[in-house]
Amino acid sequence: MSTVLKAVSTAMSKALLSRLPEQAAAKFEIDEADFKEFLNDFLTGELKMTKAKKPSNGKGKVSGYIVFSSENRQALKDEGMAFGEIGKKLGQMWRELDDDDKAEWNEKAKARNEENGVTTTTKKTSAAKKVSTTEMKVSRDSTSKSWLIQGTKFAVQSPKNKIVIGKLRGSKIVKLTEKDMEECTKNKWKLKEESDDEEEE
Repeated sequence: MSTVLKAVSTAMSKALLSRLPEQAAAKFEIDEADFKEFLNDFLTGELKMTKAKKPSNGKGKVSGYIVFSSENRQALKDEGMAFGEIGKKLGQMWRELDDDDKAEWNEKAKARNEENGVTTTTKKTSAAKKVSTTEMKVSRDSTSKSWLIQGTKFAVQSPKNKIVIGKLRGSKIVKLTEKDMEECTKNKWKLKEESDDEEEE
């Protein structure tokens, strides 16, 4: 019976997915071919995601926050705090640390990871590396109902009119900071102010 259900489920999924690009293109005014490519890449990536393997010693990679929490948890527990309150308090304490203190905890974590044989390669990629200026792709953010440049929090007017209008913070689009504007300029993305100035001339 489960084989039949899997076959039916697969057939239904294929039927729905085959109609999705056409429906999305019509509803959101996006290119059907681009959407098909995005959907294929997204689904392929999601289906290939696997759990990161732990090293042979059974210990996974730890972050500065994890080390900070483990070293401060018992003191809060001794104060009689409930389990849920401890987590909230640790998070609050971590957010209140300055960058230098956080850097110290991150160094402790790095040392612990090296001790445990866990590689600590950092995957630091800037938005400039994620998004090519010639191939700017946008996707719909379901929370804010805005179009965002993929791999960033920068919002654009629409998939066809790729002018940066702000940046997503939480569920709202806020005004760009000087640093945001510099990043847009560096990536050669049009800013809303620039396009308004060009129209006036």
